[in-house]
Amino acid sequence: MLLAIALALFASPGQLCPQGAVQAAPQAASAAAAASGSGRAILTRGTFALRGLPFFAPNAIRALGGEYSLGSLSIAVWFTRDAVAFSERWRRTTIGAYTAYIQATREGQEAKGSLFALALGPYELFVQTPADDAAGRDFIVAFERRFAIFYANARDDSELSFPAFVDLAPTR
Repeated sequence: MLLAIALALFASPGQLCPQGAVQAAPQAASAAAAASGSGRAILTRGTFALRGLPFFAPNAIRALGGEYSLGSLSIAVWFTRDAVAFSERWRRTTIGAYTAYIQATREGQEAKGSLFALALGPYELFVQTPADDAAGRDFIVAFERRFAIFYANARDDSELSFPAFVDLAPTR
């Protein structure tokens, strides 16, 4: 029963308080984040289960998704244990100490920024940022470090969630 209540609360954070209240903290943090090169990203939607990652051809990949707000930036994240194949549309890059893949545009969709993939062995993380910039890359590194703790402590995907917040520190 408690698990059902907790899942309901995490699945619909906008129902807990007015939308403006959710947005107020990230907006105030935006100026500080820009000035210091760090900040706090707040989970505004998720963790939710889905079938089919939106940036691949029609598929039935099992995944978890969520959205974060970092100041005025909106960042989408996905997790999957399913193996994925990266076509030539993905190019290899480095983010901090991680090898990653990046895809700037997707077929049939408007360009919505940059889509990154971290292939981490037992799972893959995908992060869509407004641009390929320092703030997005800082989020990716901080998110992976924090999510790894959640992953290590979950027996299966039903116990897995994204962190409620992610504190960023510059990776430069």
